[in-house]
Amino acid sequence: MKQNFTLNQLTRLLYKETTPEETAMLLELTALCPPLEEQFEEMRSNKQVLDELVLSPSAESVNTILAYSSLQTA
Repeated sequence: MKQNFTLNQLTRLLYKETTPEETAMLLELTALCPPLEEQFEEMRSNKQVLDELVLSPSAESVNTILAYSSLQTA
């Protein structure tokens, strides 16, 4: 039986949202299919970069929210 893979399945695997059976199957098949393994590794690398980002709002955004909030509680 030929399996069809989607980006959604790889994303679920990446974020550990697959069942143990799905995980085993997907990992086995990525090991057997170099293009699929390459795509998954690229996704894993991108996720790691995103996880390391530290983002914060600009002072202008914070001030706008605070100003709006003060109007709502007045």
